[in-house]
Amino acid sequence: MRNQKPLTTGQIAAYCHVSHVTVLKWIKEGRLKAYTIPSGHYRIQKQDFHDFLVQHKMPVEEAFFAEEAAKVLVVDDEAKTYDLITSAFDQYKVASAANGFEAGLQLANFQPHLLILNLDMAGIDGLELCQNVKTNPMTKRTKILVLAKSAKEEAVKEALASGADGYLAKPLKVEELKQKVRSLMGRGR
Repeated sequence: MRNQKPLTTGQIAAYCHVSHVTVLKWIKEGRLKAYTIPSGHYRIQKQDFHDFLVQHKMPVEEAFFAEEAAKVLVVDDEAKTYDLITSAFDQYKVASAANGFEAGLQLANFQPHLLILNLDMAGIDGLELCQNVKTNPMTKRTKILVLAKSAKEEAVKEALASGADGYLAKPLKVEELKQKVRSLMGRGR
């Protein structure tokens, strides 16, 4: 359920067969975790809604919470990295970004489950991007795998401290990449 499009209070009210006011009450009482968007409206992550239903012993319709195909965003200016990842993970939806601007657009629109980020790209501060992804309510559940030419312990620690969930040194080895992605995605894919 990671990174699925958030739900509105109206969608939750319809699901639970209650009024919109009841959903707002649950949020204000702290029973249903939500955040506000710039317009002042509430949004609820599907996982938080699922947790709420389980906690309050309400019916959970599995089809409503079904996972969409896992999405991977590759932020790298080397086409061969993108080609390697798309060929290794044909079961995932894969998108790419070659610079920081494209990465921001793709994070917002594509809403990936996994971000694979080349730290050695010119014109982009990969560590800052990691921090921004992990502090944004819309993207904080996105897993981040960073790639870099250096496998020095200090570089790995710095990346992990910035929010990365995993680290691989370039050049990439397909089997090592597959194992790391499976581990981060928490799926047997």
